[in-house]
Amino acid sequence: TTLDAWYTLRLARRQARDAFVPHGPAPQRHYTRPEQGDAETWYVQREPRTLPLISRLVAALSVLHGGDIDPIGLRLAPWLASLFMLPLFLCLWQLGLPAAGVLGGLVGTFCLASYRRSSLGWLDTDALNLFFPWLASALLLGLHAAQSRQRQLLLAFATGLTLHAGALWYPKPVITLLYLGAAVLHLALADLPWRRLALCVAVLVLAADPTQFADLVGSISEQLRRYLGAGTGAMSAPQGLSFVPVWPTISEDATPPWAQRLGEVLASPVLVGIGLLACLPMLLQHWRRAAALAPLLALAVLALLSSRRFIPYLAPWVGIG
Repeated sequence: TTLDAWYTLRLARRQARDAFVPHGPAPQRHYTRPEQGDAETWYVQREPRTLPLISRLVAALSVLHGGDIDPIGLRLAPWLASLFMLPLFLCLWQLGLPAAGVLGGLVGTFCLASYRRSSLGWLDTDALNLFFPWLASALLLGLHAAQSRQRQLLLAFATGLTLHAGALWYPKPVITLLYLGAAVLHLALADLPWRRLALCVAVLVLAADPTQFADLVGSISEQLRRYLGAGTGAMSAPQGLSFVPVWPTISEDATPPWAQRLGEVLASPVLVGIGLLACLPMLLQHWRRAAALAPLLALAVLALLSSRRFIPYLAPWVGIG
């Protein structure tokens, strides 16, 4: 039920047949196209340099159906979509608010935007887009000054691995960069000596795979233009062809009115507003440790400023409040 599902399944089938070649020829995409932002440069379509984790997972799980890809693609999203409730609960439990963690998970998993994007057949990265950030925050929250150096480094390593897995699942280095800044702030507020802080951050970066920052500037520019800018517009080629922009056709990239966006969290926008306002005392009370949650807060704020794609990041905070 998503346009990306066809791409994901095609790569999964090639992987299941051991036919996937990184950056190899893509026989079903045998055409050239202009590079985005540079109409003078044309390139041939090729396979990705790294197989997307979602395609790898579908191919691996196909053994449950005798090698048949389609049943896994149909059911994968509902299997995975509520896993984020576990690290979310762990985050709030560490703050002494387990009941808020339970309700945050329930509102997050049953909000209309999340429910629609994790139903049968919605084969896209949405199923785990909340899981990896909440797990990274839960691991960061568990890192504090009273621990031994070995435990601190182990938690930093685990946080980096989580960010690396998240980048393989949903390749947005901007999210990893947000967590890198959150880690520095969290460790500084936890009064770690600067040498230990630098060592923990270095371990985190190495575990997260620093090569994902290779195109960081381009990624930031793209996200700012797409979600906080005026849109991409049509792409013109030197031959006179005009390529119709695809983004206006994608419903999750739309920016509906505030009331409609809040209504996709709970039926009553007023309750959503109350829940969000009620989060403020909790964040103020735990302001030192809330630095580990800052990236999730930033993604939630984008739901109020940008497209409905970010509504699932907002919903858990309503339940927490």
